[in-house]
Amino acid sequence: MEFIAFDLETHQFQPGLLAPPIVCGSYCGEALAPELATPAEIKALVRGWLLNPDVTLVGANIAYDFGCLCAADASFIPLVFDAYEQGHVWDVQIFAALHMNERGLLFKDPKTGGPLKGPSGKQSKRYSLEIVSQLYLDRHNAKENDEYRLRYAELEGKPFSEWPASAVQYPKDDAKNTLDVALAQYSLAQEPDVMVLKPVGEFGWNHLTHQCRAAWCMHLGSIYGMRTDGAAVAEVRKNVEARLRDSREVYVAHGFIREDGTKDGPTLKRAVMRAYGATETCKTCQGAGKVPSEKTGKPVNCPACSGAGLELTPHVPKTATGGVCADRDSLSESGDPVLEGFAQISEAEKLNGTYLPFLERGTSLPINVQSNVLVATGRASYDGLLQLLPRGHGIRETFVARPGRVYCSVDYAALELCTLAQVNYTLFGHSAMRDAINEKEDPGALHTLFAAKMLNTDADDFTKRVKAGDKQAKNYRQMAKAANFGFPGGMGPVKLVLAKRKEGLSFCKAYDPDAQCGAHKVVEWKGLSCAPTCQRCIEVATELRAQWFAQWPEMETYFEWVNDLPGVDVQCATIISPITNFVRGGLGFSDGANHSFQSLAGFGAKHALWQVSKACYTDRASPLWGSRPMAFVHDEILAELPEGRAHDAAYEMAKVMVKSMREFVPDVYVKAEPAIARRWYKDMEAAFDLHGKLTTWEPGVKK
Repeated sequence: MEFIAFDLETHQFQPGLLAPPIVCGSYCGEALAPELATPAEIKALVRGWLLNPDVTLVGANIAYDFGCLCAADASFIPLVFDAYEQGHVWDVQIFAALHMNERGLLFKDPKTGGPLKGPSGKQSKRYSLEIVSQLYLDRHNAKENDEYRLRYAELEGKPFSEWPASAVQYPKDDAKNTLDVALAQYSLAQEPDVMVLKPVGEFGWNHLTHQCRAAWCMHLGSIYGMRTDGAAVAEVRKNVEARLRDSREVYVAHGFIREDGTKDGPTLKRAVMRAYGATETCKTCQGAGKVPSEKTGKPVNCPACSGAGLELTPHVPKTATGGVCADRDSLSESGDPVLEGFAQISEAEKLNGTYLPFLERGTSLPINVQSNVLVATGRASYDGLLQLLPRGHGIRETFVARPGRVYCSVDYAALELCTLAQVNYTLFGHSAMRDAINEKEDPGALHTLFAAKMLNTDADDFTKRVKAGDKQAKNYRQMAKAANFGFPGGMGPVKLVLAKRKEGLSFCKAYDPDAQCGAHKVVEWKGLSCAPTCQRCIEVATELRAQWFAQWPEMETYFEWVNDLPGVDVQCATIISPITNFVRGGLGFSDGANHSFQSLAGFGAKHALWQVSKACYTDRASPLWGSRPMAFVHDEILAELPEGRAHDAAYEMAKVMVKSMREFVPDVYVKAEPAIARRWYKDMEAAFDLHGKLTTWEPGVKK
């Protein structure tokens, strides 16, 4: 197999244009010296290499280069998909991410264990060509000729003979460095303890190919982008600004906001400290909140108490530098109704200053977000806000399908419970979760079965009670769902109570509607500090955890397996994941408990994204042909379908996703159902017309 690296210099990408026009190309092979090529030449060369079964194409963020080629000439699309299918694509950045994750060093400096930093000294969450050249070649001059790095559009159409020397050398350096890194990585991958090129379980492809395929599909979705509805965005802005106006007077009265609209940090922090149990006067400033500056002698905020005037106790939340933390989580977990309300104002401010500008971009141009195919768990993410859209406020619903198209959402049902059941069955040969899911053919049945057991009834009677509006049954199902999703990752009762409190669930009131939640709060539980938390809620959650272990007895065995991992007690355990052989190092108990079932879900979902995208872009006989996956968010694929054949395309998408996941989860029933809508509704579900055809769902529409 011959490695050939290529790279494109393009116009700068900009809002609405993630695959800009090509200015030139460069290439370098094991038998090819680094060379420049015109756009026409590089297209011809890459086409030939794609058609050559003995060539592996190498790149740094190669999906970007393929995207530009396909945007310039759509005939490249099937060729690129075939190269990924055959495993003939090598991305040096993705290799680095996989390799470092095996060592527990993803986005960390391998020498110090601290944050990964680029040549500029800034922390990096991506493996740039500069960084991988340093990691694998100890080469520190990868970008020394970068004068025209962002200026190649200025040279478009000019003969290379008229280009400045640095503009000629820079693309050649990129191709040469990329090739040399890939060759070094290939040599390293032959070592028995490096798994990057080892098969994904018993499948016919390796880990690098698996992640490269997903990266290509995610990038295609980003190129296509998403649009927002201007009127809907304007309505959200109007509502958010009204919330801010209405709340200002309240929090001015409490002293958290000054008359000019700015926050009074010391007053807010003082309230936080009191909520978390601080009562003593600060010994450093004697309660004044100010001390003389060592440099100027002028009064400055006391560093010992962040200007709050109270003694900092162990229970008070702290920043990374040891000051009082008054962020949204600290406010929400304070147990103080006033501070919890102020946290909502902080959310409104973030909506106003961060989310709304993001949404407004999509009213005139597609929103193109950069994808990150690999986080430590094996799942994927996006830069920016797409995966962080807040629930409610009409935010998600501002996203609207293009004319003649509809959105299709297919989301796996309780996927991580399915993968948890599969992991336990694979490891130990049994799983009560697996048996229950398979018997009911519904992963969500786990919540019903557990809640029914807690109420000493059977699942059928419990379901009838829920449908009849029985509040106690609904409350118990809420607790069961919280337990089933919270406890598998090693979450304790206190953390579960705090996490669900943010979502409006009080465990003591769910157990007993007459309970006075928060009547007695604790700031310590079993010797560990915690946010002020209702003691009765913790007691209920503790009992819930004991019942959860009784319901799913394999989980005690699973936690013993995690606890027995060498190094788990000092955050340096390594897991070779069952089924996939995906390796991750640097694990403690909690991330070790989460890892195997989270990574399995990620692997199956990425394989599903690959199969769906391949059908959309290359298979003219598929009902999915011409559809466009746009976002890959957790366990959901969101796509735009041609409206005229949305029913067939939606069910084909769900079918492909289920089939793909079952390759990784063969022993547990997997469920994924499609829904279509004109907007991206979080709770959208299947709705049907009078002929039984899938139709667009809107709030209030029944199946």
